[in-house]
Amino acid sequence: MHLTRTEPDANLHRFYRLEIVPGLFGDWGLVRNWGRIGSSGQVRTDWYDTKAEAKNARFELHMKKAKRGYEQLARNVAEPPTFCPGVLT
Repeated sequence: MHLTRTEPDANLHRFYRLEIVPGLFGDWGLVRNWGRIGSSGQVRTDWYDTKAEAKNARFELHMKKAKRGYEQLARNVAEPPTFCPGVLT
């Protein structure tokens, strides 16, 4: 999920990405990446026992960001997913 917030008058151009990834031991990670558009930003991963817990945490963060003015970008169909299990790059 890719969220952005832009306010040109305030020189505010930010992004926030949320991605759920499987762990090696049956757990699930919620990877958060945020920062100024054009930068690599910061990354944080929170681990959960179940995929449902990770999805609930992602939903809560999405709602908090929506209240602050972040909007979800429509994903381009031709764009590959950022995480492909079993594919080495």
